[in-house]
Amino acid sequence: MQDYVPLLKVSNKGVEKRNLQLIDLHERSLNKLDAKIYFTKLKLNNIIESVNNWDNYDDREKERLKIRYEATDSELQVLEYIYKKTVGRN
Repeated sequence: MQDYVPLLKVSNKGVEKRNLQLIDLHERSLNKLDAKIYFTKLKLNNIIESVNNWDNYDDREKERLKIRYEATDSELQVLEYIYKKTVGRN
């Protein structure tokens, strides 16, 4: 087993790339989606913390918080849907 990744060959025609195997692509896509879901949940938690301090904001800022919450929540639902569909396609 190699402990290093061989460098890609570069020529006048460009960089020779090696294609990942399907199983590697599947695993990496799950890892990437998992990370995206995690950070989206963190973003949602930050918005919720702002909503908990609701009295400190004027009406315009409250409306922006509502919009940010709804958009982030929708994004999270889409990411979780994609993740579940990807997990199911082994």
